[in-house]
Amino acid sequence: MSLPQTIIIISLVLLILIVLIGVVVYNSRLRRKIEQLQSELLELNFAPIEDQITRLNAMSLSGESLSTFTTWRLVFEKVKKTKLPELTQQLTDAEADNGHYSIFSTRRLVNSVNKELTESKDDLVNTAAVFEQLLQSNRENETQLNTLLNRYQTMRKAVLSNSFKYGVALDQLEDKLTEMETDFDTVKNLSSQGDHVEAKRVLTRLNASLTTLDDILPVLERAEQELSDEFPAQLKEITTAYKDMLADKYNFPGTDILEEIKRLQEDLQKARNLQTNLDVGELQESNELVSNQIDGLYERLEREIKARKVVDKETDLLVKQFSQSELESTKLIKKLDHIDQSYQLTHGELPEANQLADEVKQMSADFTTDQERVAAGKAVFSNVQVDYERITKRLIAIQKRQQEISTDVDGLYEAERIAKGSLDNFAQEVSLIKRKIDRQALPGLPTNFIDFYQVVVNEIGELNTELERVRINLESISNKLILIQEDVNRLNSETAEITSSANLVELTVQYANKYIGDGRIKEAIAEAMRQYQQEYTYKRALDTIATALEEVEPGAFNRIEHDYYAQNDK
Repeated sequence: MSLPQTIIIISLVLLILIVLIGVVVYNSRLRRKIEQLQSELLELNFAPIEDQITRLNAMSLSGESLSTFTTWRLVFEKVKKTKLPELTQQLTDAEADNGHYSIFSTRRLVNSVNKELTESKDDLVNTAAVFEQLLQSNRENETQLNTLLNRYQTMRKAVLSNSFKYGVALDQLEDKLTEMETDFDTVKNLSSQGDHVEAKRVLTRLNASLTTLDDILPVLERAEQELSDEFPAQLKEITTAYKDMLADKYNFPGTDILEEIKRLQEDLQKARNLQTNLDVGELQESNELVSNQIDGLYERLEREIKARKVVDKETDLLVKQFSQSELESTKLIKKLDHIDQSYQLTHGELPEANQLADEVKQMSADFTTDQERVAAGKAVFSNVQVDYERITKRLIAIQKRQQEISTDVDGLYEAERIAKGSLDNFAQEVSLIKRKIDRQALPGLPTNFIDFYQVVVNEIGELNTELERVRINLESISNKLILIQEDVNRLNSETAEITSSANLVELTVQYANKYIGDGRIKEAIAEAMRQYQQEYTYKRALDTIATALEEVEPGAFNRIEHDYYAQNDK
């Protein structure tokens, strides 16, 4: 036998062994599954359901309850009498097939039994649940019936003993109670006939009806109180008060109050219809709307009463306030007229004061009109109160503004004094600059310095002339003082530069003379002196000699300059 043939034979033998081992293993697994299913079949307990059936049979069920019971009893009997023997036989067949290693047949039987057993268990569980619900329904119905009957009797007694509290709604309430009494009889009949499912439905309806009735009774009671007592009494009170107020010269803006009362009385009649039909939701909305409108009428009356008190109180105060404001307006205008003769009022103070005075006069006229309407009995006091509040607020603002204007113009005298003092100081400062330059005994002064000096002198003279006028503009004067201050500062700076440069030229030339033999120094001294004595350009002359000296003796000019300023600072 060749090697390939040997390998093939060995492979076939191994394959057969593997298949045989697999068959044996699967056969063992099927055997265990069969034993498990047999055990589950033996564990099925029918006794509890049979006990439920016995108890339900004793209840003499009828109607839907009987139909439900019959349906599920058939399900139970099918499981017990038909499916159980069939499943037992199938397991016996499976056990026999498995003993002959008929794997496929055994597996088919095991799967079928497993599926049908699961369905049978579910049927038994559902049957027990339905039967328990039927048994429980009877007990619950009896308990609920007693509870609802007690609620009904209590509620019926309350309604009938307090019938006056519900007014025209009483007839409908009695009809509701009669309907519920009929439902209670229906429940008793259904229970006695064994139709507990239908009895449960009626009990549920009864519970809802009682709950609804329990909810609407307080609403109806409150509505009857409002419609019979509160609203009519309030409308009567408002009518009487309104007529009394008209006689007492009150007037009211907006719609006529008596017309509104008439419309509200019509609304009360409509609410009665809602009450009769037990339209509780709309009845509540209607009464709430009526209540709000009645509150609105009370507010209108109270608003005018309060407004009249305010008007009576504020009238005398406003008379005094107008008198004071008119006096202040006159005083301010006279004061501004007087000041305007000496000062130009550049911010429109006088026109503004006249405008404020005119506004006070107009408000005084409005106030007089209100007083006349009050005296004639034609005034709406709430409108007059609004006028008074507006006038009072504006008078306070006007008085404040008048005081501000008065305070501002009071400062003009002080501003003039300060301006004159400042101008005197500038004149003295310029005079000191002149004397300082004169003491320096310079050969001459730069043309631009002389021109600028003359500009400053002229500015001071012109402003002095302006200050001596009969009527001056202090704002313009203040602006010119600022410019003069800047020019005087510049003049001081240029003066200091001229005098310092001239002095340093002299000191530097004196020091540089010791190097006169140096051509650079000799030439620089000659040029610097020409600039000093002929051009009067003292700063340029200093730059000329200082530059040459630094070339010959570095640092020399810096020492001269430092010593000079140190000495002058002392």
